[in-house]
Amino acid sequence: MTRGSIASILARGAPLQERLAAPDPQQNPADTTALLDRWRGVFDSATHQLFDARLASIDLSLEQVRLRLGGIWHGSDRQSKWFDAFLEAFSYPAYPAFITLKLPFAPLWAPVASFAHDLVFRDGESSRLISADASRSLSQSLLEELCRVAAEPVYLWFEEERAKGQPFEEFVRLSLKSDGERIFDRFPALWVSATQLFMRRLAADWVELHAFFPELKSDDPIQSISTGFSDRHDEGLQVLLVEFSDGSRVLYKPKDMSLEARLPQINEWLGAEGFPFKLKFPASLEKEGYGWSAFIRQEPCNSIEEVKAFFEHAGALLCLAHTLNGKDLLLENIVASGCDPVPIDLETFFQPQAQRADRIGSPPDRDAVLFSKPECSHTGTSPDWIFRVILAA
Repeated sequence: MTRGSIASILARGAPLQERLAAPDPQQNPADTTALLDRWRGVFDSATHQLFDARLASIDLSLEQVRLRLGGIWHGSDRQSKWFDAFLEAFSYPAYPAFITLKLPFAPLWAPVASFAHDLVFRDGESSRLISADASRSLSQSLLEELCRVAAEPVYLWFEEERAKGQPFEEFVRLSLKSDGERIFDRFPALWVSATQLFMRRLAADWVELHAFFPELKSDDPIQSISTGFSDRHDEGLQVLLVEFSDGSRVLYKPKDMSLEARLPQINEWLGAEGFPFKLKFPASLEKEGYGWSAFIRQEPCNSIEEVKAFFEHAGALLCLAHTLNGKDLLLENIVASGCDPVPIDLETFFQPQAQRADRIGSPPDRDAVLFSKPECSHTGTSPDWIFRVILAA
C-alpha cells in the first residue's frame, strides 16, 4: 500500500456529501461524460427533459455534476491518516471469534473489525455505558456487513487466484499483507466515526434518557445493541436498537426527529374536537440532528373487542395519513401493538405531492384539479391491486 494508492482510493470513494460540498475540481476522467450521458438517458424521455429540470431544482448545473463524477482529491493530512489506518487495520490481531464466524471471507475482514472495535471501545467510559457483550455484538455487525457487501467482488478476485492454484489461506494472507489495497471498502471508517458519534451521544444523554423513558429502570451498562433497522445514510449512520439490562429497549435514530416529537401532539387537537380515542405514536426524545424513540413491541389482541378496536383505530390512522399526505405506511412501518396500529417511521407523513413531468423544477401548481388527492391506497395502509406487464423478447 502506497500513499499514492490511498489518494486514489479516497478520490474515487468520496460519498455524495463530500462531492457536493467540495469546490469544483479542475478536471475529471473522460469516461465520466459517457457515464453522465447514460444517467441522463434514464431520466429523459422523448417529450420531457427531466434530468436538467431536476438538477435546476437542487441548484446544480450539468457541468458541476460532470466534474463531481470524477475524483475528489483530499489534502495530505487526511491522506496520511488514512494511510496509517490502512497499515494498522489490516495487520491488526483479529479476535479468534471473528475469524471462525461462518461468513464469506471472514478471516480477511476480521482484523479490520477487531481494529475498529478496539478503536471505539478501548476507553473506560465505554465499559461504563455498555457491556463487553454489547460492544462485541455491535462490532460483529460491522464484520457481517463487510462480508456481505464485499462478498461478490472479493469472490470474483479469489476465483481468479484459485484458478492459478492459490489456496484460500494463501489468498487471505497475501490480501492482508497488501493492507487490503485491492479490496478496500469505506465501511470500516464509516462504522468507526458513526459508532464513536453514537457513544458520545449516549454518554451525553444517559441521565435524560432515563428521565424521559420511565421504562428504563436500571443504570447498569447496556446489554445488547442490534443493527439492521435501516439503511446507512449520511456517511454510515443507521438506526440502532439499544437494550438495557432490565430488558427495556429504545431506538437511536441519527436523523432529524422534529416530526416524530411533534406529530403525536395532534391527539390534543383531536381530543378537543371530540375524537373518541387517541392514536398511538412512539414516545420520542428530540435532540439536535438525532433522537431516541420508544421501541414498540408487537403484541396480539386479547379479545374480540380489541380486534374491533384495532380496525377502528386503523381506519382513523388511514384517514390521518390521507389528510397529511402520508406515504409508504407499509407493514414494515406499522407495528400491531394490541388494539393499536402504531406507525414507527413518521417521516412518511407530509410527503410532497407528485408533479407532472413537465413541471419538475417549477413552483407547485395550485390548480385544484392537479392537486386533488388520489384514493387512500397511496398511503400504503390499505390493500391495492398491482398490475404487472411482462414483455417477452
